[in-house]
Amino acid sequence: MKREIKFRVWLKIKKKMRKVQKIEFDDFGSVHVVGWFGEKGELLFNVSNAEVGRTIELMQFTGLKDKNGKEIYEGDIVIDAWGGKEQVIIEPFEVSDYENCYAGSGFVLETHNLEDFKGKVEVIGNIYENPELI
Repeated sequence: MKREIKFRVWLKIKKKMRKVQKIEFDDFGSVHVVGWFGEKGELLFNVSNAEVGRTIELMQFTGLKDKNGKEIYEGDIVIDAWGGKEQVIIEPFEVSDYENCYAGSGFVLETHNLEDFKGKVEVIGNIYENPELI
């Protein structure tokens, strides 16, 4: 299944969450994360790879939605299938069953692949705007 690739960003200084318009790579291996805000397309941020982690936190969309239809991103805090609060992270995981065995990286809760709980979790915040939830 194909997943839509998109990102959002936490602007540390402004303490704002914003959508990323595009991520550009130049010929020298530098990364630029660009976002606009508003109908007029005014530039909200344009940061280089040296600033990622220092001035912004970049979060990837999981391709999944919660039980209310809200998009789930890395860094979100969800209520899991058992009523516990967990953070969505990217981490290596291993999957095996009687027919298949493979490993890779994906979006996980503390000990489970997020894909296994599709439609059963609820986003209640994220680690930047709501750190008190964890």
